[in-house]
Amino acid sequence: MEDDLDYFVTFPSPDLSADGLKELNTSNKEPVIIILGWAGSQDKHLAKYSSIYEPKNCITIRYSIPMEVLIFQPRKLEGISAKIIELISDLSLDENPIIFHLFSNGGGAVYRHITERIHRTDRSALNVRGCILDSSPGKTTTLSSFRTGMKAVYKGMDVNATWKRVFFVGVALLMWMMYWLSSLVFSKKQLPDRVSYFPAMLNDPSEWPQLFLYSKADELIDYRAIEEVIAHRKCLGVSVQTLCWEDSAHVKHFMQHREAYVNAIYQFMDACLKHDKAE
Repeated sequence: MEDDLDYFVTFPSPDLSADGLKELNTSNKEPVIIILGWAGSQDKHLAKYSSIYEPKNCITIRYSIPMEVLIFQPRKLEGISAKIIELISDLSLDENPIIFHLFSNGGGAVYRHITERIHRTDRSALNVRGCILDSSPGKTTTLSSFRTGMKAVYKGMDVNATWKRVFFVGVALLMWMMYWLSSLVFSKKQLPDRVSYFPAMLNDPSEWPQLFLYSKADELIDYRAIEEVIAHRKCLGVSVQTLCWEDSAHVKHFMQHREAYVNAIYQFMDACLKHDKAE
């Protein structure tokens, strides 16, 4: 395969009590939370979400797709998904109950390829119990990708410095031009992810439960697209839980509604871990 997978793993402290999950999870194996960050996110951001799962005696695996891969090299997603599945096996976590926690379309793009690979090869290879979707999925367009790229470049800059403003605008325009040119040069067959991502999330072949965490104030992902997915997944017979806020920004729900966010996740985990994987 291509480059090495840049991931982080956190194991629970041996003296932690499982706070009730051990009784619900009759396999007596620690739950594994696979955190798939938004494009360009740093591990210091994702580590904050690991802290949610530490009291529950969970193992967390964190991965964030680079922005340039999502926008300009989407064909690498196949290899990345295969590596994540191999990593789970290499860590001997195949039989542990697994829950995905993904963010935005970046994490969703990686998840999409993981779940498709699982169902294309061996559905029993991993003991997946559920998936948590934060600010995802959304319909992708050239404009939305441009706005996402601008946000990623802009984050952390000192807006009071004029030269940094100029640099930001220049980089953002360059990203838009490169994205536009790549759309002209390559066919949809070569760049399928931007076109097929949303339909793939609608018709995800997995049947494990899903929890959608989103906001009507999200400027990057239209909440109506998420609700379209929610309605469709319910029609397919998937167990769906939702929590929608009126005011929190894109992937900022945990920061702005910490207690409600954590409680929703714990309730979802309890439901997912009640029974052993069906044989």
